[in-house]
Amino acid sequence: MKTMFRRITAILLVLVMTGMLSYTAMAEEAEAPAEDPAVIASEETVDTQENPEAAGQEDLTEVLPAAVEEDPTDVTQEDPDAPEGSVTEDPEPQSDPAEDPEDPEEPTETPEETPVQEPEETPVVPEEPTETQETPEVPEVPEEPVVIEETEISDSSEETIVPDSPVIEEEVVSEEATVEEDAQNKDHTHTPVAYEDKAATPFTKGQKGGTYCSECGEEIKAPTVLDYTALTRVLARGMTGDDVLALQQVLYDRGYLTVEPDGVFGGYTEAAVNIFQAEQGLSNPDGMVGNWSTSILRTKPHYYKITPGMNNTGVKFLQTCLKQQGYLDAEPDGIFGGKTYQALKCFKAVNGLGTKVIAEIDTFMLLARGAGVSMRVLEKGMSGADVTNLQNLLKDAGFYDGAITGIFDTDTESAVMLFQTFNGMETPDGLVGNWTYGVLLGSHKNFSSLKAGSTGPAVKLIQKYLVNRGYLSATPDGIFGGKTLSAVKLCQQLFDLEENGVVNLDTAMAILNGTAPVGSGIQKGDSGSEVYALQQKLYELGYLIVEPDGNFGGATYAAVCAFQAANGLSVPDGRVGSWTQNLLNGSPAAFKPITPNSSTSEIKAMQREMYNYGYVNGVDGWFGSHTEMAVKQIQKWFGLPQTGQADAQTLYYLYNINDFTANPYSVQGYSSWTSWLIYINATSNRLYLYNGYRGAWKLYDTWAVDTGRDTDPTVLGEYTTSARGYVFGEGYSCYYYTSFYGPYLMHSTLYSQNTFNRTDSRLGLNLSAGCVRMDIERAKWIYYNIPLGTKVVVVRP
Repeated sequence: MKTMFRRITAILLVLVMTGMLSYTAMAEEAEAPAEDPAVIASEETVDTQENPEAAGQEDLTEVLPAAVEEDPTDVTQEDPDAPEGSVTEDPEPQSDPAEDPEDPEEPTETPEETPVQEPEETPVVPEEPTETQETPEVPEVPEEPVVIEETEISDSSEETIVPDSPVIEEEVVSEEATVEEDAQNKDHTHTPVAYEDKAATPFTKGQKGGTYCSECGEEIKAPTVLDYTALTRVLARGMTGDDVLALQQVLYDRGYLTVEPDGVFGGYTEAAVNIFQAEQGLSNPDGMVGNWSTSILRTKPHYYKITPGMNNTGVKFLQTCLKQQGYLDAEPDGIFGGKTYQALKCFKAVNGLGTKVIAEIDTFMLLARGAGVSMRVLEKGMSGADVTNLQNLLKDAGFYDGAITGIFDTDTESAVMLFQTFNGMETPDGLVGNWTYGVLLGSHKNFSSLKAGSTGPAVKLIQKYLVNRGYLSATPDGIFGGKTLSAVKLCQQLFDLEENGVVNLDTAMAILNGTAPVGSGIQKGDSGSEVYALQQKLYELGYLIVEPDGNFGGATYAAVCAFQAANGLSVPDGRVGSWTQNLLNGSPAAFKPITPNSSTSEIKAMQREMYNYGYVNGVDGWFGSHTEMAVKQIQKWFGLPQTGQADAQTLYYLYNINDFTANPYSVQGYSSWTSWLIYINATSNRLYLYNGYRGAWKLYDTWAVDTGRDTDPTVLGEYTTSARGYVFGEGYSCYYYTSFYGPYLMHSTLYSQNTFNRTDSRLGLNLSAGCVRMDIERAKWIYYNIPLGTKVVVVRP
């Protein structure tokens, strides 16, 4: 009994002490701050691993050391098979403390059922230890949350260790990623889209510097001011970056840059910097931006217009740009004077920038970028916008009434020559350079008709052409007298113009061009009954050597020329106008062979045609020995009897040389890389131009040339055209040269240096230094029409 009593007393004491300790622990836990669930879980996990069945239990050896030591054998003997600590683990002796506690199954099952059934009641249980009979329930209160967490840690750590951890961790990761991304964006070097590509990456109008990175698409924000105390690099063309964007922003805001900033230092930016530097006193703008330029920019200068009368470095830079593009032929001096005025006016007119002679920023920008139409010397054969502008200017001044084609043709050249003479040029050349452009754009004289009593260079020009074309036999003197009046009327008759003796624009163009207005009279290429009737008449008179067929071809043309010459026209044109038709309908002279030792207008007309082809050296109307030798040479050339008399057949070949197909030398065996063949006779000093192909060459034209003298002969053999150029010479000038063998060239006759004043116009002689000289119009024709690779044959038979 004593033993039993002791055992019961010990048990009750243990239970009471355990309950009190548990209550104290719970109170402390309620007052203490909540600990990190993750830390608790980790600590409890360690305990569970050491003693999983006693998880959350207090060590009873520490609580009741005396009871355990007092009679340890009794406990062991009562239940030797019970697990260690089974007595202390019994949590629920709910009804009677004296009930047999020796069943080992009850204390082990109860702890497992309680946490599963009521895990949420943990907060309210600590209030119950005051009741003695329910003391066994007290140990369950602190154990339930621990067991729950321990069990779930063991079974599913992801769900219960830290229920909110996944969310917390996700937020932390997101913040770190954002920081990292921001760092990347900060380190990312934006690649701005070039200005030319702004259609693909739109700019926002008014948003200075608003553009987007071509790599990441992020908008690039430009600084609104140059806030650098010192640049880290010198900015120059080709660079990109925020400092370039800042520079552009300031230049744009202050009127120097005409396109929106884009962060790319291109041609517009370079031009703007040049203009800014020039205006701010830099004598030699370089288009690069260092600390000097940025320090000046901070003073907020603004672009101002450059106007006549100014004297500064901005004007000097303007003059430099005008000179580089060919508009100014004077050295830049910074003074906006007359030459600068004319040059700027010319530049603006050619580029369609209006007539106000002020260098606004758009004009200056175009000049500084070198993007405008450069000034060039215009001449016959050219085309382009500048030719169109020229024709419009000439038309406004009354010198041109043709179509605006943009092609520098014969009519345009004649209009230029008229303009030049009316405005004081003593030797009009038909070329449009700075002088002609300057006068056209400045104060000039408009065209006015010339009539009897008129004087001046324009009259002299008309007289010169009347003489050259055989209408006038007097020396040009610039005075419109009786002989000039008669010559003008004759010309008007030939070209079916009003026969009033007044040189209006139509008459002037007819005299200068030497061609009839389109659609007037009967001319080469026409066909029909009128042509047939014409041919019939010419055939009856002995001028036409072929049967009439109604087609106005080469034979009819030659017959008309011969008829006109025989009936008093010094310069036959082969066209049947009212004057020629009246002669045919009246009492025309029948054809008679032209014989030596005579003097008639017919001989003069024949000599002029022979002179054009280089057979004679002058036109005097006398059929002497020199003319007779020339006639025989023609007859030999064409395979005719060498009588020395100009019969109808000889005149046919003379006037119809462009259509003639006979070949004095065997050229049919030659081949050429092109459809042209040039044959040069260094003995007779003639050039023969053929068109076609090997075995079917046809004579296209022929004319007199000069070949090498005895000490410097022209090379003989077969060659190929290989290069060409406009002018060469020192102390003299030769124009329109075409090389056929190294330094051996075909070119014009000699002129004074850089002028069109002939110093030696002789042709048909051996007097060159080895080259082949010819009339400038012939040289120009080869220059423009004969392709490189054409065969050139030089012989000396």
